[in-house]
Formats: sequence, structure tokens, C-alpha cells
Amino acid sequence: RGGGGPLYDALLAQNNRYGFRVTEQGEMVATNYGDHVIGLRNLHEMLEGVVVSNSTKSYELTEPNSRAFLESLSEKAMEKYRDLVTRSDFFELFRQITPFEELSSLNIASRPSKRYSELSLGSIRAVPWVFSWTQNRSIIPTWYGVGTGLIAMIEKFSLDEVRKIYHSSNFIRNMLANCEMTLAKAQMSILKYYAEALVDPNLGKVYMPLLLQEFDLTVQSINLVLNQQEILEHNPTLKAYLAMRDRYLDPLSYIQVDLLKRYRKTAKQEEKDQLLNAIRASITGIASGMKNTG
Repeated sequence: RGGGGPLYDALLAQNNRYGFRVTEQGEMVATNYGDHVIGLRNLHEMLEGVVVSNSTKSYELTEPNSRAFLESLSEKAMEKYRDLVTRSDFFELFRQITPFEELSSLNIASRPSKRYSELSLGSIRAVPWVFSWTQNRSIIPTWYGVGTGLIAMIEKFSLDEVRKIYHSSNFIRNMLANCEMTLAKAQMSILKYYAEALVDPNLGKVYMPLLLQEFDLTVQSINLVLNQQEILEHNPTLKAYLAMRDRYLDPLSYIQVDLLKRYRKTAKQEEKDQLLNAIRASITGIASGMKNTG
């Protein structure tokens, strides 16, 4: 179900010996199976992935330090991530810098955007959480903490050993490829624009340096492990495709910021209703362009 990157790569990275379950998100059914040829190709890719994974055991961790690497990386990254999101005023930043409250009126999932009637960080479901951060083009839940974790692993195991572990495991390669892809999609200049226009300056002064520093560290660490100078250096086709898409997304982001600013300031209900309809259109447009929505 979503988030696994390209289907074939995801299947090679997991044990499918006892079968697996696939959930296709509603909006992707027509894309993946609406055309007979494309639908067959996706089913063939799925079948091939399962056969190759089971016959070659491509999911196995062959390097002795692989499991220790993953456990330590997970611990360090989670510690960094939780240190950010559990701060007392982080939820207020989230409300201000994303259109979460405005998109709650959109029917974007099969379940409500929050689990309980009380609105808090712990009550927000995973899809609207990631969807909201995707709207301001930062996609923070997909990379925050990874840079700190990888640098700690390089210090612990050495860069050569980390690269060896990376090349030996389909799972680790797939995991870092997903992170690299979201780093390429993330636009910190756009996030800064959201912060300057919509966020209390005192909150912005606290959190923006933290977010920008971890983003830079994650880019640096991914480049180190993949032995490259810049993100997506080894995938120029995807890099060019994302750059082309940004030319259409950037104006939508600037429009959305203006709409949110006006919506949150006005007290006139009629004007609010009109602005909310426009905000919904901007949310749909950005989600269509970003693709990874939750």
C-alpha cells in the first residue's frame, strides 16, 4: 500500500514467500488499470517481482552488519524526528504552515482526517499528516531524521562499510531511493515562503533553522552514501521530469499561500466560502503535481 516506491523494486526488497496483500489507492486504480495494456504491464511487473524475490531471495540481508545498521539507523532517525514533532508548539506550526484545517473539508481518504473529536498531533491520521506537508512542498515526514541517522551510521561503521551495506541490500537501496526521490521533490524555498507569509515569526525563528539544517544534512548524507555530487545524479530522467513539473507547481504554491492568507484574515462568510473553493482547487492541483500525497 503506497510509499514503497516502484512496485518491482519494492517487491524485490521484501519476503513474498507466503504471499502479500496490495492496496491500490482509489485515485490510482484508473491510472494503473484503466488502460488494458498498462494494466497488463502492472500485473506482469507484480508477478515478475514476486517470482524473482522468492527464487533469488533478493530481500535477504547478506552483509553481517546490515541488521545492526538498520536498527541503529532507525533508532537515531526516530529520536531526531520525535524530538521535533513532540515539542509543545510544533502542532501550532503545523496548523499555520500547512493547509491542514482547510483540507479537512476535502474528501481525500476513506476515513476522517483525525481519529478523535479533539484536534491534536496524536489524533491526526497518517494520510492527512503527510498530505499536509506535501502541500507546502517540504514532505518533512519522509526525510526528517534520516540525515542525522545516516551521519551517525557513517561515524559508527565507516563510510566504506555503509556503502557496502547499501549495495548489498535491495531493501536498503529501495529505502534510500525513496528518500532521495522525496528530497528531490522537496522545495525549501517554497517552504520558506509559506513560513514568511503564514507563520508567527516567533515560531518561524525556532523551527525553520531546524528544518533547513536537517534537510541539508540529509541531502549531504544521501550523496555521501550513494557516492554522488547531487541528488538524483544517477537518475537524470527523473531529475529532468521533476524539474519540468516544478515549473507548473511553483505558481500554484504562490497562489495557495495568497489564498490561505486572505482566507485566514477575512471575517466575511461569503468571502470565506469563495476563497475556500479556490483553496480546494489549489490543493487538488498541488497534489496532482506532487503525486506522493500520503
